[in-house]
Amino acid sequence: METKDLENILDAMQTTGVYVIREDNHRILYHNRKIQEVTPSIKIGLACHELWPDVCSCCPLPHIGTKKESRSIMYDHPFGSAVEVVATRI
Repeated sequence: METKDLENILDAMQTTGVYVIREDNHRILYHNRKIQEVTPSIKIGLACHELWPDVCSCCPLPHIGTKKESRSIMYDHPFGSAVEVVATRI
Protein backbone atom coordinates (compact mmCIF):
# COMPACT_ATOMS: atom_id res chain seq x y z
CA MET A 1 0.00 0.00 0.00
CA GLU A 2 1.32 3.44 -0.93
CA THR A 3 1.56 6.43 1.43
CA LYS A 4 -1.07 8.31 -0.61
CA ASP A 5 -3.47 5.36 -0.16
CA LEU A 6 -3.02 5.55 3.61
CA GLU A 7 -3.59 9.32 3.57
CA ASN A 8 -6.80 8.81 1.58
CA ILE A 9 -8.04 6.29 4.15
CA LEU A 10 -7.26 8.66 7.04
CA ASP A 11 -8.92 11.58 5.23
CA ALA A 12 -12.06 9.48 4.70
CA MET A 13 -12.59 9.14 8.46
CA GLN A 14 -15.18 11.84 9.00
CA THR A 15 -15.33 11.80 12.79
CA THR A 16 -11.75 10.93 13.75
CA GLY A 17 -8.94 13.44 13.75
CA VAL A 18 -5.45 12.07 13.23
CA TYR A 19 -2.20 13.93 13.45
CA VAL A 20 1.38 12.74 13.69
CA ILE A 21 4.03 14.63 15.65
CA ARG A 22 7.67 14.18 16.47
CA GLU A 23 8.00 12.97 20.03
CA ASP A 24 10.98 15.18 20.81
CA ASN A 25 9.66 18.59 19.73
CA HIS A 26 5.94 17.95 19.04
CA ARG A 27 6.20 19.33 15.48
CA ILE A 28 3.35 18.20 13.24
CA LEU A 29 4.43 15.84 10.47
CA TYR A 30 0.98 14.91 9.16
CA HIS A 31 -2.69 15.67 9.79
CA ASN A 32 -5.85 14.36 8.21
CA ARG A 33 -8.78 16.33 6.81
CA LYS A 34 -10.78 16.24 10.08
CA ILE A 35 -7.96 17.99 11.95
CA GLN A 36 -7.82 20.60 9.16
CA GLU A 37 -11.57 21.21 9.58
CA VAL A 38 -11.27 21.57 13.36
CA THR A 39 -8.16 23.77 13.22
CA PRO A 40 -7.92 25.55 9.84
CA SER A 41 -4.69 27.28 10.88
CA ILE A 42 -2.80 23.98 11.23
CA LYS A 43 0.38 23.68 9.18
CA ILE A 44 3.00 20.97 8.85
CA GLY A 45 5.96 21.94 11.04
CA LEU A 46 4.00 23.79 13.74
CA ALA A 47 4.16 22.36 17.25
CA CYS A 48 0.86 21.02 18.58
CA HIS A 49 1.24 23.14 21.75
CA GLU A 50 1.37 26.25 19.53
CA LEU A 51 -2.05 25.36 18.09
CA TRP A 52 -3.78 24.01 21.18
CA PRO A 53 -1.93 25.41 24.24
CA ASP A 54 -4.95 25.12 26.51
CA VAL A 55 -5.21 21.33 26.04
CA CYS A 56 -1.59 20.44 26.88
CA SER A 57 -2.70 19.41 30.35
CA CYS A 58 -4.69 16.55 28.74
CA CYS A 59 -1.86 15.40 26.48
CA PRO A 60 -1.11 11.69 26.94
CA LEU A 61 2.44 11.98 25.57
CA PRO A 62 4.17 12.98 28.84
CA HIS A 63 2.81 9.78 30.40
CA ILE A 64 3.87 7.36 27.68
CA GLY A 65 7.24 6.56 29.28
CA THR A 66 8.57 3.35 27.73
CA LYS A 67 5.09 2.15 26.71
CA LYS A 68 3.87 1.99 23.13
CA GLU A 69 0.65 3.88 23.91
CA SER A 70 -0.87 6.34 26.36
CA ARG A 71 -4.48 7.58 26.55
CA SER A 72 -6.35 10.46 28.13
CA ILE A 73 -9.83 11.96 27.97
CA MET A 74 -10.28 15.59 26.98
CA TYR A 75 -13.53 17.45 27.54
CA ASP A 76 -14.82 20.23 25.30
CA HIS A 77 -12.33 22.35 23.40
CA PRO A 78 -11.39 22.13 20.50
CA PHE A 79 -12.70 18.82 19.18
CA GLY A 80 -16.14 18.48 20.74
CA SER A 81 -17.63 17.28 24.02
CA ALA A 82 -15.61 14.28 25.22
CA VAL A 83 -12.67 13.05 23.16
CA GLU A 84 -10.25 10.22 23.78
CA VAL A 85 -6.73 11.35 22.90
CA VAL A 86 -4.27 8.57 22.14
CA ALA A 87 -0.51 8.88 21.75
CA THR A 88 0.94 5.87 19.95
CA ARG A 89 4.66 5.52 19.42
CA ILE A 90 5.50 4.42 15.89
